[in-house]
Amino acid sequence: MPFDLQPTLKGDLIHLRPLRPDDFDALFLVASDPLIWEQHPERNRHTEERFRAYFKGGLDSGGALIATDAKTGAVIGSSRYCGYDAARSEIEIGWTFLARSHWGGRYNSEMKQLMLRHAFPFVDNVVFLIGSENFRSQRAVEKIGAVHAGTRLDSRGQDRVVYRISLAIGTERLDLLPIERDHAPLLYHVLSDPALHEFTGGTPPADVDALARPYEYWERRRSPDGAELWFNWALRLRTQEELIGHLQVGIRGDRASMAWVVGSRWQGRGYATEAAQAVLQWLPHLGVRGVRASIHPEHAASIRIAERLGMRRTDERSGTELIWKGATGVG
Repeated sequence: MPFDLQPTLKGDLIHLRPLRPDDFDALFLVASDPLIWEQHPERNRHTEERFRAYFKGGLDSGGALIATDAKTGAVIGSSRYCGYDAARSEIEIGWTFLARSHWGGRYNSEMKQLMLRHAFPFVDNVVFLIGSENFRSQRAVEKIGAVHAGTRLDSRGQDRVVYRISLAIGTERLDLLPIERDHAPLLYHVLSDPALHEFTGGTPPADVDALARPYEYWERRRSPDGAELWFNWALRLRTQEELIGHLQVGIRGDRASMAWVVGSRWQGRGYATEAAQAVLQWLPHLGVRGVRASIHPEHAASIRIAERLGMRRTDERSGTELIWKGATGVG
């Protein structure tokens, strides 16, 4: 599936749609405020001449979006996908500005959540390139969880500070890697253990090929109707570079479901809890506000993990499994 650089995205506060030539007047009315650009490397972008160059660049980029207030429909700013690099599995989100009436974090956070949610089914990394003195924008991306990742020359050869949000997640002892077909042989030695299937009703994969076949499904990150996102991570020990299990998340709206598997020989050491906690801290990037896990009532080890994560047992059921909801850091 090709990356759609100009989607229509709708949130509670803000809507995004492709930038059109007839948007110039409404967008310039917002951009003509000099205070928007006071820390920007191009401080004169509030002038019509410089803004026309910015606006044309957006149209030519094929990735520019206009932001409107979800309640009033008023134009309040713009953002852009750019620099898509399939080989590096990377996209830049940038060229963003909002009317000062919509500063304060809520609108910017939702804009970025919508754009990140759209981007991660296609790429493993999202970067933000920001001027070294644009401290306001640097703080804004730090608030949404972006991590400082050095400096880089932008498309015009100017030095920029780089911030990144990555689908690959690191903890003290683990690397959580976006799952790939090549992981199948390494995970087979974990998932072929019959003890792991005691509470699932499933059976161990017969061989590596039987495990590899579903990887086309595992690697997909969006349901056919686009309503649900799926993410799967392989869990690798940093000290031994050995795969010890995997963790899955399905996201629909602002809610997510989570499941984890760690091989028998590595259980009891807190690895599943450590991995799940890291993912719980990552999920708010995509606007997730609640997490649930379906756990068999006799699976004591997974129940203890859910409790450590701050989940609470409910009266709901999914087949024979009980539902645990809520999670530290997500709510």
